[in-house]
Amino acid sequence: MRSIIPEIRSVAHQLEHIGYLVGSQGRKKELCIGMPPALASIVLLRRLGDFQASFPQLNIRIRAANQFQNLEQERIDVTMRLLPRPADARAQVETDFFTPVANERMRLVCAPDYLASISENGSIQEHRELLSRAQLIHEDETQHFARYLSTFWRDQVLEERSVLTLNNADLILQTAIAGRGFALVREVYVMDALRENLLVEPFPHRLDCERVFHFVAPEAVGLVPSARAFVIWFGDELRNMMHEPTTQRAE
Repeated sequence: MRSIIPEIRSVAHQLEHIGYLVGSQGRKKELCIGMPPALASIVLLRRLGDFQASFPQLNIRIRAANQFQNLEQERIDVTMRLLPRPADARAQVETDFFTPVANERMRLVCAPDYLASISENGSIQEHRELLSRAQLIHEDETQHFARYLSTFWRDQVLEERSVLTLNNADLILQTAIAGRGFALVREVYVMDALRENLLVEPFPHRLDCERVFHFVAPEAVGLVPSARAFVIWFGDELRNMMHEPTTQRAE
């Protein structure tokens, strides 16, 4: 019995592939993109018009979800997932197509007016003193700030700080822009706001992300042409946005 299990799996895989292709026939002009809600709202939607202009024949459907989606069952052509970053430089080169920003970091940011309000006479006198005055905007169920403080500010204890906790990166970004404190945000979420001077970096320290975004295609089908076009386009958009804005850090 055990000897035929691989053959059963192979047949099931082929049937899954056929089912996906049959289900796709009625939506030849549809591209379904899976994506975490924060990445969609902060980065994708403000740029999506350019992609649509290049592919006007496509009906685009966005499936935003934080949990992993079954791509075949939900008829998703390509999705983005937070997965462990490539282990070495060679892996980063070999997976560049599916890992658009392999060396992403997290940046500590705040609104310019908030930085001025907690600085003496509107200027930074002492970084540790400045950090001790700030409220931290924390992402629920993560250790980002604990890692940041232990790496760069070992005399600062998270448990002794005023912390506002939110469970969504979009909420964290908007709360920082509203002037409620210091937020630790991954670069792909914060670069537009830095470039538009909605946020500044009070300190130069940046924390390596343990996970980075990867494009993932349905295993049974791979990338269909429209999904491949999206991967190339959005990958380029993500890499281009990583260029440093003119005003990037509070001095």
